[in-house]
Amino acid sequence: MNKFINTTLQLKDENIIFEDKVEEMIVKNIKSLIYFGKLDVNPQYCPACGCVKRGNSIVKNGSKKSRITLTKISGLPAYFELSKQRYHCRECDSYFTAKSEIVGDNCFISKRVKRMVLDFATNALTLKHIAETCNVSDLTVQRVINGAGKDLKPSIFDALPEHIAFDEFKGVKHAEGNMSFMFIDNTNSRIVDVLGDRRKFKLRDYFFAYPLKTRQKVQTVTMDMYMPYMEVVREVFPNAKIIIDRFHLVQALNRELNKLRIEVMNAFRVSDHRLYNKYKRYWRIFLMPRENLNSWDYQPFKLFDWLTNTGG
Repeated sequence: MNKFINTTLQLKDENIIFEDKVEEMIVKNIKSLIYFGKLDVNPQYCPACGCVKRGNSIVKNGSKKSRITLTKISGLPAYFELSKQRYHCRECDSYFTAKSEIVGDNCFISKRVKRMVLDFATNALTLKHIAETCNVSDLTVQRVINGAGKDLKPSIFDALPEHIAFDEFKGVKHAEGNMSFMFIDNTNSRIVDVLGDRRKFKLRDYFFAYPLKTRQKVQTVTMDMYMPYMEVVREVFPNAKIIIDRFHLVQALNRELNKLRIEVMNAFRVSDHRLYNKYKRYWRIFLMPRENLNSWDYQPFKLFDWLTNTGG
């Protein structure tokens, strides 16, 4: 029966022993289901003084009852009357109560209910509707959502990696800007945060939320050759050196070299159409690394009247 109730309520705590009974009671003028159980752990040390349990240094000392709000069952509000074991440390003469994984410290709403609140909060539902569905108050719903928001938002006291990298990607439809922004920890390639807009004033406002001492610890910022990024780094990271991503350097050089090839090619459009076609047909050779060019393997190539090679 104990295992059956545990599976039904989905309360994952091996230290809880459920009583083989369920009662119907009126709670807050509403018919509700009440489950009963006892929490009894085997503490290995005292949380107050840190003394390790030896013999009878930590003994049982009564119990403390808590009524914990559960998720609804068969459409009825459900509660769990949990009797928590209390203990007495004879080393420091302090008292403490057993803690359970199903509920936070000094809280009477189960963690499962809070997760359900957050699940509903991702949909277009009012606070009142979520509160009624989860059997909690409007204020509790707001408090749970605000708490989760604080966990997701970077705190102004959070540390920044010493070496970071800027990058952008095509934003989704509901993003503020056409391009979204993310920055990563360059030492482990982990994403630190993502913003819906890469515009300069958005990035400045975001990074200035970090205190100056935190921003001063950033040593390098790797990026592409995007001028607003460079301006933001100079403003918000006074000690950071800018490192241009090698890929973007090579890309820029290839672009300029290809631009020059096209200018030379167009100069022969009328005067030497055969040479013009050579520049046009073999454009890849101009962009090849020198070590990939072949200077000894002579082969026939179109538009050439003799055997030649790519090395020239």
